[in-house]
Amino acid sequence: MNAADCYSQLAYNYPNHTEYRLYHAQALYNAFRPADALTVVSTIEDEILLNDSIKLEAAIKYQEDDLVNCRILVEQLPTLDPTVLINTACIDYKEGNYEEALKKFNEATEFSGYQPGLAYSIALCHYRRRDYGSALTLIEEIIKRGVKDHPEFNIGMGSEGIEVNFIQNTQKLHESALIEAFNLRFAIYYRMKDYKLAKESLADMPPRNEHDADPITLHNLAISNANTDFGDSSSKLQFLLGINPFPQETFANLLFLYCKNDYFGLAADVLAENPSHTFYCLSQVGAGKYNVNYRKTCNSLASPLFNFSNMYLGSQ
Repeated sequence: MNAADCYSQLAYNYPNHTEYRLYHAQALYNAFRPADALTVVSTIEDEILLNDSIKLEAAIKYQEDDLVNCRILVEQLPTLDPTVLINTACIDYKEGNYEEALKKFNEATEFSGYQPGLAYSIALCHYRRRDYGSALTLIEEIIKRGVKDHPEFNIGMGSEGIEVNFIQNTQKLHESALIEAFNLRFAIYYRMKDYKLAKESLADMPPRNEHDADPITLHNLAISNANTDFGDSSSKLQFLLGINPFPQETFANLLFLYCKNDYFGLAADVLAENPSHTFYCLSQVGAGKYNVNYRKTCNSLASPLFNFSNMYLGSQ
């Protein structure tokens, strides 16, 4: 039984504990079932949970790229709520207003103090502004703190050839923003055509079993090996096409990989089997290049995490 089923049963058995409905809705949201999550949220009438319900509904709208309604919901929250500034910055980022997003993320850092997730979001804005030096400085600070605070993550051991135990995807790993930072570092070095350092960025990540890897990391592993291991790269990209959601760049990169290796029939099959993806996924893709991916959220371009901080199931 998954988390959504468990909370659904708890909400049914204990109807007076309305927080179970909120957790049920969040579990549905995390399972990328936004319509079902909104249905459950609409049944919550407890005034105490009003702000958390609005945050979750806004997060769902953000996940669906409905930024107009997302902003309307965020503006209903108390202005003293520290997540309002962060979430408004996230919306600005998705709208392409990177300067304003950067300003708000910096303000949030001054207000809340250093947080790896915020540092990553600032680095992401610098990346979008093509200020790779500033982005790398922030990334290295995230990694340095991760090495110091979490020796159990075995950071950097992979590239040194040391055999270590795999780690699990935990709330601690999520809060450290290490996976996001390494993927962003990969993206930067890949854009700079320093493919050696790009591959090292993936090897230095906290080691996880491949089946535990997030879609962004799996995509970047496929791209990093595209010129040396066609079979592994194509199988990874094919696998990603079958999950929901998959990184937007996956579709274009699989087509390019097939065409580059003269598998035009396979490329034609992918187009025929995925007609709905053709215009959505190819609209911003340049010919003759791989696109890199650099963060796990619900968005393929690695948007900053939409923050509904006190609601994480792992923190309960």
